[in-house]
Amino acid sequence: MMNQKKCNIKEDELESRKEDSGYLLKDLESLKEEILRIIRIDGAKEYSIIEEIFSSIKADWKNREKELQKRKECCYYEDALKGSDLYQKETLRKLIAESKKVYFVFTSSARTDFARAIMTYTNSNYYHVAVSLNEGLTNLYSFSPQIGQDKLSGGFTCEKIHSYKKNDYDIHVSCMIITSEKYKQLLQEISAMMKYQRQTEYNYAGLINYVLGKREETNGYRMFCSQFIMYLFRKLGINVIHKEPCFTSPEDIAGLGEDSGMYHLYDGRAAFYDKEKIMKIFDAV
Repeated sequence: MMNQKKCNIKEDELESRKEDSGYLLKDLESLKEEILRIIRIDGAKEYSIIEEIFSSIKADWKNREKELQKRKECCYYEDALKGSDLYQKETLRKLIAESKKVYFVFTSSARTDFARAIMTYTNSNYYHVAVSLNEGLTNLYSFSPQIGQDKLSGGFTCEKIHSYKKNDYDIHVSCMIITSEKYKQLLQEISAMMKYQRQTEYNYAGLINYVLGKREETNGYRMFCSQFIMYLFRKLGINVIHKEPCFTSPEDIAGLGEDSGMYHLYDGRAAFYDKEKIMKIFDAV
């Protein structure tokens, strides 16, 4: 179990931000139809399965929403590194000095039907994951959907922590310590994505295949967020999740622990995230 120490935040600042308590995924039906139109699901059996799943999402969202409203804590896991086996062996300090840190940011503030559907179907606390290369979370790289009134689009994105704070998102932040060589590989992969960003697409069809249990090969230009993180893991030779990228959810990645080299650093509102406190966690080792 993770050791944790709460940050000093007033209770009145931790009131849950209820969105619309009567929300019943009113636009989910049109969203479903648009996704099915784009990916062209023609089989009657497959269509029936998807209909059933979307119906269950509508029915289950209220319970999921109640669970999310209970998540009021805001804390830094200040002893996350001190309690690890590596720390006991007095090798973690050397590892930190000689290696690089990569940060993973998970989002749980579902503001759209799309996000609500992902969280409900995967029984997750999170619907999105992005990767950042510094403790300030300046740039958050991921694959994200863009759902307009008349079309679905999206692809590789470079998000900003400022927008997370402005939109009052709840986030979870974890960190993985990797070698300098793997870090260089990661930079190359992200640079390539930035260069060919216009050619990338969000993998809506992959989500339906996830639901139907259909395996697909990962296309580096068309992914969903957790598939993208798994794509990076495989490129770097990091084998910590024994699932195909097409069947991996944000919750699978968030669930990684220190035995996989992942350290949990922060839980709470993005507005309260402080990179200086994160740096102190590592300085204290």
